[in-house]
Amino acid sequence: MREIRWTSDIIEKQRQLRPGDRNYSNEWVMIRAYALHLNDQGVRPTYARIREMLDSLGRGYTGQPCQIFEALRRLYMHGLLDQYPNGRRVRVGDRLYRSIRAAAKGEHCRQSAVAERIAKGEPGWSFID
Repeated sequence: MREIRWTSDIIEKQRQLRPGDRNYSNEWVMIRAYALHLNDQGVRPTYARIREMLDSLGRGYTGQPCQIFEALRRLYMHGLLDQYPNGRRVRVGDRLYRSIRAAAKGEHCRQSAVAERIAKGEPGWSFID
């Protein structure tokens, strides 16, 4: 399957194309490209943001969670995307983690220990969001 590079005018270009046209990208390709673009920009690729992008295409895509998950499954398996993007980001010293789970894994401790250290206000441990 062909991968596309995300640009600012990709939605407008794709909106004008029909199946069978050159450079037409299907739903899964658009979901993957948009999720990787958001991830590169430091924005969480949530299902709500992906649904907004699909709605803006005007192709009648439903954006059901199972369809979005299937489109992103390979990216999750290869570690290109974090599978739990809705967690609160955590700062530990100069490192930034996407969630409490990721912080616990990176700092080799339990998730409850991370939450306790943040709640106590230990130096260097804090939520970003």
